[in-house]
Amino acid sequence: MQTDPLLTTVKIPAQDYRYVSVKEDVQNNLIKNWKEINAMPDTELTRSFGYDLDMYNANGTEVTVAVSVKE
Repeated sequence: MQTDPLLTTVKIPAQDYRYVSVKEDVQNNLIKNWKEINAMPDTELTRSFGYDLDMYNANGTEVTVAVSVKE
């Protein structure tokens, strides 16, 4: 298999996630959601501070935020 030298591969270790969907006004709501996530107390969201991901759909109109958590 030939790889594209312009692409970088990142291997993310297995971890637990809490998912948040962002659908409307993605640019502003994504920032708003991350502020809310970062303000959550440990009793609501026990973060592991591993790999967090923003996963965009093909046309950029929806984002799924995956926050690494301790479950």
